[in-house]
Amino acid sequence: MIQLISRIRKFFCISCILGVFTTVANATDISVQQTVALIQSDPNVVLLDIRENIERQQGYIPSTIHLPMGQIQYNLDKLPRDKKIVLTCRTGNRTGQMARLLRQQGFDNVYNMVGGIVAWAQSGQKVVMP
Repeated sequence: MIQLISRIRKFFCISCILGVFTTVANATDISVQQTVALIQSDPNVVLLDIRENIERQQGYIPSTIHLPMGQIQYNLDKLPRDKKIVLTCRTGNRTGQMARLLRQQGFDNVYNMVGGIVAWAQSGQKVVMP
């Protein structure tokens, strides 16, 4: 638990320095329906679930890659710059912040799925239960 609190504090310090909590002006918001259409039209789309491990244990979108929000800044080199990346979280708030951060780091094809997995499930899309 202490380690988790330390990670959260570190993330917020880094986020404040990078200005992640400012308005998401450059991020492209897309709906669940647009995300589904994008996945169907482009098999190379990367769905990136940025929720914490405990959240993911409550269910996840099929074919997502899991990379918790606090780990993204340490793993930028592992994310593809030549593919479209759709970020997902629980409701879409954190993904808006991370989309802005990734755009600032030179990722041009980043999308924020509005409503997150909550909207995904409400629209009748499949959710995998671990």
